Amino acid sequence: MIVDGKISLIQFVYPFLFDGQTLEQRREAVEKAQWRGRQGSLVVWRKGHFPRDDLLAHVERYLNPPENTAPTALIWTMDNNALQSPSGLGGSADWFLTLPRKEIPFQLTDVQLSLFRVGVGFLTVSAKPKSQEVADWLDFLHFFRFIRGQRGVGLQIERRTGIDQISPFFPQPAGGTEKHPEGKGQFSEIVSAILGTAAIEGDMKEWGKGQGTWDTKADWWQEVFVPGQLIPFATLYVDGQDISEEAISELLYRVRNFFPSERVIQPAPDDLRFDHPSLLAYAEGM
Repeated sequence: MIVDGKISLIQFVYPFLFDGQTLEQRREAVEKAQWRGRQGSLVVWRKGHFPRDDLLAHVERYLNPPENTAPTALIWTMDNNALQSPSGLGGSADWFLTLPRKEIPFQLTDVQLSLFRVGVGFLTVSAKPKSQEVADWLDFLHFFRFIRGQRGVGLQIERRTGIDQISPFFPQPAGGTEKHPEGKGQFSEIVSAILGTAAIEGDMKEWGKGQGTWDTKADWWQEVFVPGQLIPFATLYVDGQDISEEAISELLYRVRNFFPSERVIQPAPDDLRFDHPSLLAYAEGM
């Protein structure tokens, strides 16, 4: 049983609260946000829109209002250059999720930011292992959400800098190798760097009395889920010959509960039913 990594996907969502009265200021900050690149500045975000074909018409109009109408919500997708460039997040580098017993190579595929006028926001990161092993996908689904290093989880990043030379790397917006000389860190630092693109002047800490200068950005957001954790959503396409129904039901149970591959599980019979209320069994084998 293997995972088809070309079409499988895992998204991790970081929900937060903020002062909804600052939405327009943050909108301006996001749309002007740039990271310094080697050959000029990198535009960080591209304006997006909520899905039009997958929503009821009145919901779609609510989320995607006509021009010159105050928006209820705003959504942006990270520009591919900012996502892939070594001066941005460096998605083209070699990323590893480090665990106490192994490392899982993975890639970042997308980053989205959405802000709602009521003061709710979501940062969504799409990432997936480079492996086809089901165990690696289960472990990645379970451990990647611990972004502050809980349970021994960490990041290690490196990139090719010559024909036979591999060097440590860490995204420049999150401190780069100046702060992380070995290319090791935590994903929470990258989350903070990304959300920092929506910071406004009122979020700064002033220093140097009377000098009008500003120090580091203070967090303008407030966590509303389990502190230091992301919420995962997985879409796994699994192939294999003669996969038993027992194996499928156990895999579904693990994915639904984010259980790692080595976790010993004792599910109740009802938890393994294909007509379980948590499953949308709208097609055979899906």
